[in-house]
Amino acid sequence: MKNCFTYSSWRFYLRKPWEFFEDTWLNLKAAWQRATRGWANRDTWSLDDYLLEILPEMIDHLRIHAHGYPGYGEFDTPEKWDKFLKEEIIIPLQNAREEQTTQINEYDEEFHSYSINFVKQENGFIALEFTEPEELRKKWFEREKEINEWRQKELERAFAAMAKHFYSLWD
Repeated sequence: MKNCFTYSSWRFYLRKPWEFFEDTWLNLKAAWQRATRGWANRDTWSLDDYLLEILPEMIDHLRIHAHGYPGYGEFDTPEKWDKFLKEEIIIPLQNAREEQTTQINEYDEEFHSYSINFVKQENGFIALEFTEPEELRKKWFEREKEINEWRQKELERAFAAMAKHFYSLWD
């Protein structure tokens, strides 16, 4: 989870100083909500992305700083438990998040190099006009579909592993 008081561009706030105060207020409000009830309203705006951001970090923290491990069955050593957490939960959860996935759409750069135009039609409606070649669009969408299916499988793999060993996620 990123520090809510770290800003990527101070130039933005120099041009619009009121945004700094508004953002600081919203960050303080979210911090208060997390401190008093464990979650903030803003966490639910994109709950899926929020959970995929914090769960791998939390489990990795548990993996690194744990004082114990299940100690029975397939996890009779700390090394086996550590490997399981890393390979069966953390990495799949990271892969399930769009910003962290290891899969790349090789058509992405070319696809996004084309523009989308807004065209006003005779009936007054505005339509989108795509300028990329139809073949490229099909390849890009097909690859996106493959990546999203793979991300879904990674998510299901991580959740299955977590469900199976849920009560062992302790320190």
